[in-house]
Amino acid sequence: MNLNVFGPKKAIINGNLGEWEFSELAGFKKDNKQFDHFWSEGDSKLTLGDFKALVNFLITNSGKKEAIESIVK
Repeated sequence: MNLNVFGPKKAIINGNLGEWEFSELAGFKKDNKQFDHFWSEGDSKLTLGDFKALVNFLITNSGKKEAIESIVK
């Protein structure tokens, strides 16, 4: 029960299999695209399986995106 598995269309969380649902109640608003670094609205799927999307997600959520981008450039 301590293992969570995340796929593009489904996930197993606390032993329960379910399909992803986008919810504005979770704090993500469609109008300002706060979720576009991990969710593809057109495909209705989680994009973290794509290594590039995963890296972007980790950088965005680190709180140091500007510092990291300035070092890379």
